[in-house]
Amino acid sequence: MTSSTPTPKIEPQDQATPGGHKQGSWWREWLKPIVAVVVSLLVGGVILVANVWMGSFESLRADIRDGNARLSEQIKVGNAQLHEEIRATDTRLTEQINQRIDEVKEEVRTSEARTRDELKASEARQAQRIDGIRADVKALRTDNRALGEK
Repeated sequence: MTSSTPTPKIEPQDQATPGGHKQGSWWREWLKPIVAVVVSLLVGGVILVANVWMGSFESLRADIRDGNARLSEQIKVGNAQLHEEIRATDTRLTEQINQRIDEVKEEVRTSEARTRDELKASEARQAQRIDGIRADVKALRTDNRALGEK
Protein backbone atom coordinates (compact mmCIF):
# COMPACT_ATOMS: atom_id res chain seq x y z
CA MET A 1 0.00 0.00 0.00
CA THR A 2 2.16 2.57 -1.21
CA SER A 3 -0.58 4.75 -2.47
CA SER A 4 -1.13 7.90 -0.69
CA THR A 5 -4.85 7.96 -0.72
CA PRO A 6 -6.21 9.32 2.45
CA THR A 7 -8.44 7.10 4.39
CA PRO A 8 -11.64 8.72 5.48
CA LYS A 9 -12.26 8.82 9.17
CA ILE A 10 -15.40 7.14 10.20
CA GLU A 11 -17.14 8.92 13.02
CA PRO A 12 -19.56 6.99 15.10
CA GLN A 13 -23.06 8.06 14.25
CA ASP A 14 -25.97 7.85 16.50
CA GLN A 15 -27.58 4.56 15.99
CA ALA A 16 -31.26 4.36 15.58
CA THR A 17 -33.25 2.66 18.28
CA PRO A 18 -36.07 0.26 17.60
CA GLY A 19 -38.63 3.11 18.11
CA GLY A 20 -37.09 5.10 15.27
CA HIS A 21 -35.13 7.50 17.48
CA LYS A 22 -31.43 7.89 17.24
CA GLN A 23 -29.45 7.13 20.31
CA GLY A 24 -28.27 10.27 22.20
CA SER A 25 -30.44 12.78 20.30
CA TRP A 26 -33.71 12.36 22.14
CA TRP A 27 -32.74 15.05 24.62
CA ARG A 28 -31.99 17.39 21.75
CA GLU A 29 -35.44 16.84 20.39
CA TRP A 30 -36.97 17.70 23.76
CA LEU A 31 -34.59 20.55 24.41
CA LYS A 32 -35.26 22.48 21.17
CA PRO A 33 -38.87 23.45 21.99
CA ILE A 34 -37.94 24.25 25.58
CA VAL A 35 -35.09 26.51 24.45
CA ALA A 36 -37.38 28.13 21.90
CA VAL A 37 -40.02 28.79 24.58
CA VAL A 38 -37.42 30.18 27.01
CA VAL A 39 -35.92 32.43 24.34
CA SER A 40 -39.39 33.58 23.30
CA LEU A 41 -40.28 34.29 26.92
CA LEU A 42 -37.04 36.20 27.46
CA VAL A 43 -37.52 38.28 24.32
CA GLY A 44 -41.16 38.88 25.25
CA GLY A 45 -40.14 39.84 28.77
CA VAL A 46 -37.52 42.26 27.49
CA ILE A 47 -40.07 43.79 25.10
CA LEU A 48 -42.64 43.99 27.91
CA VAL A 49 -40.14 45.61 30.27
CA ALA A 50 -39.09 48.04 27.52
CA ASN A 51 -42.74 48.95 26.83
CA VAL A 52 -43.48 49.42 30.53
CA TRP A 53 -40.33 51.49 30.94
CA MET A 54 -41.18 53.62 27.90
CA GLY A 55 -44.72 54.07 29.21
CA SER A 56 -43.35 55.12 32.57
CA PHE A 57 -40.87 57.41 30.85
CA GLU A 58 -43.63 59.05 28.81
CA SER A 59 -45.72 59.39 31.96
CA LEU A 60 -42.77 60.97 33.71
CA ARG A 61 -42.24 63.36 30.82
CA ALA A 62 -45.93 64.31 30.93
CA ASP A 63 -45.70 64.87 34.69
CA ILE A 64 -42.63 67.05 34.19
CA ARG A 65 -44.43 69.09 31.50
CA ASP A 66 -47.46 69.50 33.77
CA GLY A 67 -45.25 70.48 36.70
CA ASN A 68 -43.40 72.97 34.52
CA ALA A 69 -46.69 74.49 33.35
CA ARG A 70 -47.99 74.74 36.93
CA LEU A 71 -44.72 76.26 38.10
CA SER A 72 -44.74 78.78 35.24
CA GLU A 73 -48.30 79.77 36.11
CA GLN A 74 -47.43 80.12 39.79
CA ILE A 75 -44.44 82.29 38.88
CA LYS A 76 -46.63 84.52 36.70
CA VAL A 77 -49.22 84.85 39.47
CA GLY A 78 -46.48 85.48 42.04
CA ASN A 79 -44.89 88.15 39.84
CA ALA A 80 -48.26 89.84 39.33
CA GLN A 81 -48.91 89.81 43.10
CA LEU A 82 -45.41 91.11 43.77
CA HIS A 83 -45.86 93.97 41.29
CA GLU A 84 -49.23 94.81 42.86
CA GLU A 85 -47.69 94.81 46.33
CA ILE A 86 -44.87 97.04 45.10
CA ARG A 87 -47.37 99.49 43.58
CA ALA A 88 -49.44 99.51 46.78
CA THR A 89 -46.33 100.03 48.91
CA ASP A 90 -45.11 102.78 46.59
CA THR A 91 -48.48 104.52 46.78
CA ARG A 92 -48.61 104.16 50.57
CA LEU A 93 -45.04 105.46 51.00
CA THR A 94 -45.69 108.37 48.63
CA GLU A 95 -48.78 109.31 50.65
CA GLN A 96 -46.81 109.06 53.91
CA ILE A 97 -43.98 111.19 52.49
CA ASN A 98 -46.42 113.81 51.18
CA GLN A 99 -48.21 113.84 54.54
CA ARG A 100 -44.90 114.30 56.36
CA ILE A 101 -43.90 117.09 53.94
CA ASP A 102 -47.21 118.84 54.68
CA GLU A 103 -46.61 118.42 58.42
CA VAL A 104 -43.10 119.87 58.13
CA LYS A 105 -44.41 122.78 56.04
CA GLU A 106 -47.04 123.46 58.68
CA GLU A 107 -44.40 123.27 61.42
CA VAL A 108 -42.22 125.74 59.47
CA ARG A 109 -45.18 128.11 59.00
CA THR A 110 -46.02 127.87 62.69
CA SER A 111 -42.40 128.45 63.61
CA GLU A 112 -42.14 131.41 61.23
CA ALA A 113 -45.35 132.92 62.64
CA ARG A 114 -44.11 132.40 66.21
CA THR A 115 -40.73 133.91 65.31
CA ARG A 116 -42.44 136.86 63.61
CA ASP A 117 -44.62 137.41 66.68
CA GLU A 118 -41.60 137.15 68.97
CA LEU A 119 -39.66 139.53 66.73
CA LYS A 120 -42.54 142.03 66.76
CA ALA A 121 -42.81 141.75 70.54
CA SER A 122 -39.05 142.22 70.86
CA GLU A 123 -39.14 145.20 68.51
CA ALA A 124 -42.00 146.66 70.53
CA ARG A 125 -40.02 146.22 73.77
CA GLN A 126 -36.94 147.75 72.12
CA ALA A 127 -39.05 150.67 70.85
CA GLN A 128 -40.44 151.19 74.37
CA ARG A 129 -36.93 151.14 75.79
CA ILE A 130 -35.74 153.54 73.12
CA ASP A 131 -38.72 155.78 73.83
CA GLY A 132 -37.95 155.57 77.55
CA ILE A 133 -34.30 156.41 76.91
CA ARG A 134 -35.30 159.31 74.64
CA ALA A 135 -37.64 160.59 77.31
CA ASP A 136 -34.84 160.28 79.86
CA VAL A 137 -32.37 162.03 77.53
CA LYS A 138 -34.92 164.77 76.86
CA ALA A 139 -35.52 165.15 80.58
CA LEU A 140 -31.78 165.32 81.17
CA ARG A 141 -31.38 167.94 78.48
CA THR A 142 -34.21 169.89 79.96
CA ASP A 143 -32.59 169.57 83.36
CA ASN A 144 -29.23 170.55 81.90
CA ARG A 145 -30.68 173.58 80.22
CA ALA A 146 -32.41 174.55 83.37
CA LEU A 147 -29.17 174.21 85.25
CA GLY A 148 -27.27 176.00 82.53
CA GLU A 149 -29.63 178.93 82.63
CA LYS A 150 -29.32 179.35 86.31
